[in-house]
Amino acid sequence: MGGGSAAQGKWRALRAAGGAVRAVASAFEPGFRAELEAAGAEWHQRPFRPADLAGVHLVVGATDDPAFHRLLGALARRRGIWFNAVDDPAAGDVQFPSILRRGPFVVAVSTGGGFPGLSRVVREALEALVPAAALPELEALVQLRRRLRKELPDPARRAGILRGIARQAGRALAPGGRP
Repeated sequence: MGGGSAAQGKWRALRAAGGAVRAVASAFEPGFRAELEAAGAEWHQRPFRPADLAGVHLVVGATDDPAFHRLLGALARRRGIWFNAVDDPAAGDVQFPSILRRGPFVVAVSTGGGFPGLSRVVREALEALVPAAALPELEALVQLRRRLRKELPDPARRAGILRGIARQAGRALAPGGRP
């Protein structure tokens, strides 16, 4: 629930995770509305109605109205629906970490809602350490592990080799590091 940049960010995160998302707001920022339309997403520009909670598993209150978030959270909980209130982690049941995805490599960073901006900064630092250009190498490591699982039946020996490979990759990622 919400039509501003905070709602847009949550919408993007949920869509990236494969969620079917319904957006409801009295007004949408033009860029958000254009993004919703381009994606063919379900959205309603009108005030919230309790019926908007039908068939959902998670409700996000992304407005600048704490009283509305309290009402929304209470309505959601009565229906057994999880609730997230942006900028008020104590009012919600779930939190959104800042996520870095590079193919098989996924890292989630969170401050438990205490300082979401710090989570974003740490994720951005990790993005610099693991650039998108590293995707072929990450996928090659996954394939190597699969091959080793088939060709090396001794789990202890295989684990030792994989630990060594992981350490070498970690050294390569360290600032100024070399494999």
